[in-house]
Amino acid sequence: LAFHPDNRRLAVGYSASSNVSIFDSGTGELLNQIPVGESQYQSVAWHPQGIRLAVSQDKFIQLWDVDAKRKLATLSGHVQQVQRLTFHPQGALLASDSWDGTLRLWDTSTGRQVMQLAGTVYLRFSRDGRRLGAATNGANAQLLEVTPTIEYRTLASNLGVDEAGYDGDISSDGRLLAMDMDSGVHLWDLPSGRQVAILLKGKPLFLPEGREVLISNEAGLHRHPIRWEPMPDRIANGIDPGGGLEIGPPRTIPLPAVPTRFARSHDGRTLGMVSESSGMGWLLDLDSETVGQERLIH
Repeated sequence: LAFHPDNRRLAVGYSASSNVSIFDSGTGELLNQIPVGESQYQSVAWHPQGIRLAVSQDKFIQLWDVDAKRKLATLSGHVQQVQRLTFHPQGALLASDSWDGTLRLWDTSTGRQVMQLAGTVYLRFSRDGRRLGAATNGANAQLLEVTPTIEYRTLASNLGVDEAGYDGDISSDGRLLAMDMDSGVHLWDLPSGRQVAILLKGKPLFLPEGREVLISNEAGLHRHPIRWEPMPDRIANGIDPGGGLEIGPPRTIPLPAVPTRFARSHDGRTLGMVSESSGMGWLLDLDSETVGQERLIH
């Protein structure tokens, strides 16, 4: 059993079953069935974001997007039944233990195993994510220090598929990465490595202070306001201390042509844009949202 982070849903795994059930924890209504495949024993754990669910299927671990009912990855490495699963509070790591007598840590973005220890069971992360407690097969217990690397990290889409990346930008505060990919502009929270949104497809650019992300495409320039809202319950648990991300609906500015490239002035008030297809460029005043009369013919 595992409660969703908002406590409104309950995931239930079974013995000798091919499905995991998702129930409304208030009414008991069956909301969803996840077809994980026949397995003798199922352990379940919600990702801290509440979008993904980890499920053990015998010696394998599956990661699912619950609402989309889509399997994102299968983690292979254990050689016997997986017993328990637990996510790091920031969601970057998943810990598992098995009848094979090993504890394994997995990178949840890539599905790769990052560490293996022998003889540990009954594991759980501390609320701040800095410790992993594990009891050994006997009277001993271990307290492991966990230090996820942030200097190098692989960021993967929540869609669970390989996608090409094209243009990208990082907000001036270093918090958000925007990357144009096949399915749209993906936003990641860099301190935690969490994907936080998917916006419409186009070339992204952040304005100073990270309060707005611009996306240009054939329909024009789209301005998405960005705001971080405090989330006291998550802060109290040592999770996501920066608060929750809110992205407003876009405001669209028509453009004279489809831009190939664009650049931002240092004060963030003017954009220089060029279009290869039309052979011209122009200046866009972001305060008045008007395009200058002069065309930069090239």
